[in-house]
Amino acid sequence: MIMILGEWFTVEEIESKISEYQTLLDIQHERTQQADRAWQVAHNQPNVIPDLGELIEWLMGEIRKRNVDEWISVKDELPKIPEGKHGISVLVAMIDTTYEGPTPELRYNVDKVMFDGEFKYVGEWTVPCDPVTHWMSLPDPPNDSRTKKVQRIFDMILKEHAELKKFTAGFAKPEPCDCEICRSIRELYETMRL
Repeated sequence: MIMILGEWFTVEEIESKISEYQTLLDIQHERTQQADRAWQVAHNQPNVIPDLGELIEWLMGEIRKRNVDEWISVKDELPKIPEGKHGISVLVAMIDTTYEGPTPELRYNVDKVMFDGEFKYVGEWTVPCDPVTHWMSLPDPPNDSRTKKVQRIFDMILKEHAELKKFTAGFAKPEPCDCEICRSIRELYETMRL
């Protein structure tokens, strides 16, 4: 018996744990090597091993690109409406029913629309779309300092508004506030995908 961190283990138990962890380490090592090779090919640097942080950042970027850049047929899947929401904004490819030209690619229009069980243009008027064949999630907004500043301002306004409500009402409501300020900020959040 051997004591490790205050607990007694048999030699067989220790060998079993080492074997179990070795298998996991081998799998992790193999996957890291595969990721390194993919990074090297993408960056045309076959003799450079990327920093782990750089590798993870690059892999996450590739995942985001794949998630955003792939059109999904409406025959295969429809957008999922987040819980508690009435709809979700997506990009769609629609067949232009008025197009009669010789180039089939020009039959498609791409636009941002709302999906609430069906695809619609939403604005001053809610209007049905042309027939939608494919959709994809909206890309992330540009990651610039202005966007971050706007997000911080929205967060501060919402926090201050919640504190004011708590002070004036004596308690915070568990349901979201439906005042004009909160609705506008939630709408901007959804629009900007903050």
